[in-house]
Amino acid sequence: MTAFALHSHPLTPCAFIDAVAVAIQTLPHSAMRYVYEVRGDIRQLDIPGARLPVRTNDLWRQTCFEAFLREPGTSVYDEFNFAPSGEWAAYRFEHYRSGMVELELGSMPAIACHQSHGLLRVEVLVGSSECTAPALQLGLSAVLRDRTGTISYWALRHAPGKPDFHHDDAFVGRIDIA
Repeated sequence: MTAFALHSHPLTPCAFIDAVAVAIQTLPHSAMRYVYEVRGDIRQLDIPGARLPVRTNDLWRQTCFEAFLREPGTSVYDEFNFAPSGEWAAYRFEHYRSGMVELELGSMPAIACHQSHGLLRVEVLVGSSECTAPALQLGLSAVLRDRTGTISYWALRHAPGKPDFHHDDAFVGRIDIA
């Protein structure tokens, strides 16, 4: 597994979260396993309870975890949203925030949420994709909503200005495909 540390956006700090990390494992046939971990006083987070694992829009309005993937040298990218509730979303964009369509997956992602003192762990298995590239550029992120409704945005790297996970500056991770 390849591990990445996420950083809070300077405009949305979160004093009760100590660290957010993502580990990614590539699997045969372009399947991927993501393990998101949030460490700190997670009792202050608004973590949605388990729901039916269905495709759901606007997950970014609550605590959720995201992955943005693209082949190097292209403007086309995929966005995946994974909620601790089991809800998910997947989109394809032709260019920066434009040409969005729902990304068809062979099967829905399997999402498991585990909480213990000081740790929120969300594990996700996403089935095969049509990717044939030997490597992918990654933008990894987390949206953490606290019990007061305040949202903190976390990413590998933030673009200048307001939080924007779609921005080209966010695609700083890289992973080789198995």
